[in-house]
Amino acid sequence: MNDGLQRGRVRVGAGSIDLTTGRDDTYLERLTEPVGLGMDFDLMTLTSFLVHPDDTVLDVGANIGFFGLACLSLMGTGTVHSFEPSPTTFEHLCRNVELNGRGGQLHPHNYGLSDEDATITMATPPIGLSAGHVIVDGGVILDKDHLETIEVKRLDNLHLVERCDLLKVDIEGHEPQFLRGAQGTIDRLAPACVMEVNHWCLDALNLTPMPTFVDQVLDMFPLVYGFDMADIIDVRDDRIGFMHGNMVESRYQNVYCDFDRARGAEVVARYQRFLKDGHREAVAAARAEADVANARAEAAAANARAEAEAAARHELSEIRSESAAAAARADVASAALHELSQTRTVRAARRINQFIGRS
Repeated sequence: MNDGLQRGRVRVGAGSIDLTTGRDDTYLERLTEPVGLGMDFDLMTLTSFLVHPDDTVLDVGANIGFFGLACLSLMGTGTVHSFEPSPTTFEHLCRNVELNGRGGQLHPHNYGLSDEDATITMATPPIGLSAGHVIVDGGVILDKDHLETIEVKRLDNLHLVERCDLLKVDIEGHEPQFLRGAQGTIDRLAPACVMEVNHWCLDALNLTPMPTFVDQVLDMFPLVYGFDMADIIDVRDDRIGFMHGNMVESRYQNVYCDFDRARGAEVVARYQRFLKDGHREAVAAARAEADVANARAEAAAANARAEAEAAARHELSEIRSESAAAAARADVASAALHELSQTRTVRAARRINQFIGRS
């Protein structure tokens, strides 16, 4: 189907979701890598410990809809509100909601969440829609050729939900503004929260130092844990260790925050068990799956090369046939020209003889 879209299927728990995105966007390719759940394996594993049937989830920075649709796949029943300010990306989000038949459960909102109600500018690189970011005076702009005007609102001004069981935030460094504009709602509804902590986006794109953001999060949530595929760390107990791991070692790229200490202890324990036991099994299965996928890809590439070689040989054969035919035509033309030349010479000789009186 030549409609300018990429398509992929991502396994989530016992089910799967279908996704489409733009032809140049690399997000889907990275997401569907045959290693667990691709680049969000750790995030979705921890999320699977947090969501339950009938939960309400707020997905802030929805991109093309993967996280919200994945939560619904895990929950079965429930509600997701997805916030995506980019008009371009929002089209993909809505298409994916319809593609998966989740229109009654996932509610897309075409605006971002910040600390003000305003119209601002966002950079949206086609090669990575997930890297779209709000432009801040003095901050780095990733793609000056692809800018969009977007609407942002304060969550505290919306009164959109009276319940929030899980809050997910991934907005490329704009997290400090979101938290300021959502503090009243977060205090009132006390949700669990999973949030990206990308120090480069915070610092370069949003001009927010890492220690400032970490302190902001610790002031809002009693429980804050950094996690990755190797460890889970209590940020309140080891603030320096978390920042060093995040900024120097590219670890702990997400945090899990909570108000409920009993739930927090259970989630941390389950995640630690997963790291100890389930992760090994998951990685072994993923590697086996990767081997099969790689073998299929190599076979497909070999077939493509063989077809290309066959086509090239056929084309060469046709060129040679055409060349031989052209050479034959040239020989015939040359002979005809030679014959014509001889005929003209004989005729000229006869005319000269007639002119000088020879018979």
